[in-house]
Amino acid sequence: FAPPTKKPIVGSSSVRPQKKRGRLPGRKNCEDCGRSFSVRRSLTVHRRIHTGERPFKCEDCGKGFYIKSSLTVHRRIHTGEKPYGCDLCEKRFTTKQCLTIHRRIHTGEKPFWCETCGKTFSQEQQLHLHEAVHTGGKRAFCKVCGKGFSCNETLKIHLRVHTGEKPYGCDLCGQAFATGNERRFHRLGHRFESLVGRVPQHKAFVKLSSSSQTSLPRSLQGP
Repeated sequence: FAPPTKKPIVGSSSVRPQKKRGRLPGRKNCEDCGRSFSVRRSLTVHRRIHTGERPFKCEDCGKGFYIKSSLTVHRRIHTGEKPYGCDLCEKRFTTKQCLTIHRRIHTGEKPFWCETCGKTFSQEQQLHLHEAVHTGGKRAFCKVCGKGFSCNETLKIHLRVHTGEKPYGCDLCGQAFATGNERRFHRLGHRFESLVGRVPQHKAFVKLSSSSQTSLPRSLQGP
């Protein structure tokens, strides 16, 4: 009996970068990654991954999507529609995938398997959290220096140390930073400088200062 196949963690050092596929005759090929499609419409939708185009916008919140079906699923957040119902209980869900995951509670199915200890899980996210037990909390590793991180997002920020990328620019002085927190802290410096420049000398404070000075011995008073 072969154990269920475990999907690799995206962004970790164990995942090899995908090579560009060769062009196949009679098929539509993507100029960016080489992936081929049998029909041009599929290629058009795929190209939006590279261009960032999201033509399908939600009328309620403005969020954009690559394909119309994703927008349809998203709008159920606003409408409260849950078309997928469990036939074993009365619980309902917005997507078929959520229903599939839920039904594993009733069936006991656990298709995700840990290669280290053999423990099985009903959800892939549960497997990723469990793997931290074996890796010391590190699930994503830098391919440049080998440093480990708890999630891919933190790894992405760390990689800017090697690439020199600084996507967060200050709109007041133009200085750039690798993280949003660094820019936020930098902006506090500008705010402090502007506040110090606008603080007026209060009359009561000036009067108190002058009266305090006259009560001091002559040797300690200012000119």
